[in-house]
Amino acid sequence: DFFPAYEEQSRMIRSGVEYDLRKCFVDGKSLILEGVHIDPGLYLSTDDVRRLQSAENEEPMPRGVIVAFIPTLDKGDQTHMMEHWLSGPQKDKLREVPDIRVRMLKNIDRLQQRMLELAPSGAVNVVPVNVVALEETLDNMHAIVLDKLEEAYKEGLF
Repeated sequence: DFFPAYEEQSRMIRSGVEYDLRKCFVDGKSLILEGVHIDPGLYLSTDDVRRLQSAENEEPMPRGVIVAFIPTLDKGDQTHMMEHWLSGPQKDKLREVPDIRVRMLKNIDRLQQRMLELAPSGAVNVVPVNVVALEETLDNMHAIVLDKLEEAYKEGLF
């Protein structure tokens, strides 16, 4: 099935970026993680955040602000994205797979729904992607990040 393999790959990616996350918390640097295998639920659990924020030598670490997004696509845009993938460099190989269009659309939609179900309540910002005006989507995400930073500043996290 699609999801067990996806979840295993997502856990492997999470494990692989552990050092980078820790370094960002220690050094007070920014880090942007993006990609289909970045499952917000694996990055936002309270235990993981506490572990990243506690230094091994018990010195206090700089606090960080984690702003998670799940960009969503409506069904029509999912179809457009799939057609784009099928016209790329792997098109001949992909088109040999029986019912590839049906399977890809089903998996794209299932993955989006799964992300929305597994995302911690209120901890993830769901952002509809406007494929006609991508700048609008990016502006919305930027505004959310700035709001979260302002909120953290008011709470004395910095």
